[in-house]
Amino acid sequence: MDGRFEKFTTDIGRLYRCIQKIKKMEMEEFGLKGRTVMCLFFLYQKPEGMTVSELSQAADEDMASVSRAVQDLKEHGMAELETDGRDNRYRAHVVLTEKGKKTAASVNSKAARAVETGGSDLNEGERQLFYRMMGAIAENLEAYTDNMERERRNTR
Repeated sequence: MDGRFEKFTTDIGRLYRCIQKIKKMEMEEFGLKGRTVMCLFFLYQKPEGMTVSELSQAADEDMASVSRAVQDLKEHGMAELETDGRDNRYRAHVVLTEKGKKTAASVNSKAARAVETGGSDLNEGERQLFYRMMGAIAENLEAYTDNMERERRNTR
């Protein structure tokens, strides 16, 4: 396979580790864990708030991890639950407080700087092509793994 598998998997692994390290280091300033980054990002985009389920889907993270991140944000006074009379906490909307909005704006700025730095050697056409290709690869691999899971269930 001419080394493509090794190159692909090691480069993806390196990117993932860098992203995790950036999240961790940037969030230390706010006393938060890296897992809160995507919640802050998506909640900042939706001032009306999102449910934990919606956040989980948007961030492509499991519900337990998102619930812990939301709890961290609440404990730091950056988010609160709006139940609007709903009796089910799971349907409550998580909304950012003013402190959360300021933190999210700062985090978004830091994220933009990291993304800009990561793609600094690319021109706009290369950048667009890269994101299109990365999206296509992700979609193809998701379809591949979905098919593998279906086949595995059918053989049991």
